[in-house]
Amino acid sequence: AGNYLGHRHTALSDITRENVARLRLAWVAQLRPIDRELQVSPIVADGTMYVTESREGVTALDASSGVTLWTYRRP
Repeated sequence: AGNYLGHRHTALSDITRENVARLRLAWVAQLRPIDRELQVSPIVADGTMYVTESREGVTALDASSGVTLWTYRRP
């Protein structure tokens, strides 16, 4: 979220006004939100993206390819 206040901003400088038009979709992951809405900010650590799926599960994805590494669903 950019900071502890959740301002949704980052100081990273890889994306600039000059190159933003060249951004392209890298991959898509089909997740299973039970309530049909997925309103989360994924966490990325060491190349793995962790995404919650509603109240019942978590999926770990390879952040560079979108390949599912594992999924946990609460019984």
